[in-house]
Parts: sequence; structure tokens; C-alpha cells
Amino acid sequence: MKKTEYLPVLVERDGKFLVAGKTERKTAHSVPPVCHATAIIVPVFPDGRLLMEDRAERHRREGRFVPEDGHVFNCFGGHMQYADIPEEEHRTGVSMETFRKCAYRELSEELVRVTADGRRETFSPVMDRLVPVGLYSMKGEANWEYSWLFLYRLEDFGPYGSQDTVMTEHGEENVVQSACVMTWEALLEQFTNREKLDTVSFSDGIARVLLRNSGEELHCAINCIFSGNLNIAFQNCI
Repeated sequence: MKKTEYLPVLVERDGKFLVAGKTERKTAHSVPPVCHATAIIVPVFPDGRLLMEDRAERHRREGRFVPEDGHVFNCFGGHMQYADIPEEEHRTGVSMETFRKCAYRELSEELVRVTADGRRETFSPVMDRLVPVGLYSMKGEANWEYSWLFLYRLEDFGPYGSQDTVMTEHGEENVVQSACVMTWEALLEQFTNREKLDTVSFSDGIARVLLRNSGEELHCAINCIFSGNLNIAFQNCI
């Protein structure tokens, strides 16, 4: 039997996110939603191209319609766990470093290496290669969350794939997914024209990033990395 998964219930106060309790994951996306935390990650290749997770198969397994040749692009990432927040941060506010640890865990779970013979192997991230970009919020009818966005500087060109889990009538199941390599320009063009494209859609993780200032924070962070300015305060790009 799967262990119950608890997420922190967040309360924003003076720009900080205090922990007001915990809730089961299945109730976090209720109506009205419960405010919680996530980390989202965009892996970046040594030449500056981006790696997007394609969640088309996961959406199909959840019973949502996706065309046979369709793509559902998103960042990597997922929910912060209640147990992963240090007790002192319940009162002082969840730190960016705790968000980074969440990003590390999620990336190690979702990103995989694909060998020449098609085998999928575990990917082990390096914490220092997770570069913070900025904080994003999303509040909808059934989802209310705050997310730190990170870039992950990949050391090589892979190839890579992705994996995830999905809840079905038979319980939690693993989902094998693909990942798509694209330039910043191609990502932004497809997102801008998404309503005209029959086979391309975007999940809310990457969508909230690209909707704010046309994704300029992400674009700025990518440029900073590849200009060698790793010590730049990325908040200044926001």
C-alpha cells in the first residue's frame, strides 16, 4: 500500500511562506484549492538548447484527450513534501534552498538517460548545477501553488527521456515519457502560437513562466549562464 503523501499548507505573510499545517496530496487540488509549494526545472544543454518533458502519455493515462501525434510540453518538477521542510522554516518561511532540494529530488525521479540500445537509466543530478531563476505563482479553480523555477545545467547531450507516475483506477502506475529538445526561440514560438497548433499544448508549469513578460526571466537566466555570469543575482533579471 502506498504511504499517504502530505503537502505543506502555505500562508504568505510579508513575502514569506509560512507553514500552517499539512494536507493530503489528493485534497490539495480540491475546490477551493489548498495553497502549497512546488519546484519546476528546465534542463539546459551545453549549447543552450532546452529539454522539455512531454506529458502526452501521462495525460492519456489520466483519461484526457491528446491526439495520437500530439505533445504536451512542460517543465520537470513536482510537489514539495511536508516532511522535507525544516521545522524552523515553518515559522520563518520556506527557504529557496528547501525549494532547491525539492527540485533535486524531482529531477532525480523524472529525468532519465537513454542508452544506445534504448535502456532507461537513473539520472543523478548535481545540486550545484541547479540555478535559481525566480518565484512563480499560480491560482486557479483547483490549483493554488508557489513554485521556484530552476535551470539545470546538463553536463552532456544525453540523450535523455522522462518518467512519471499517475493515479489510475488500478492505483499508482509508472509512465514512460519522451523529452523534447528545442531552442529558446522554438519554445517561445510554439507557445505564442499554441492556439493555432492542433497537436501542441503546454501544461501550467512552463505556461506560467512563459506568460510572465514572455518568459524573459528564463531567457535572461539562460543568457547569464552562457555568458559566464554564474554569480549574477538572477533576481535582478526579473
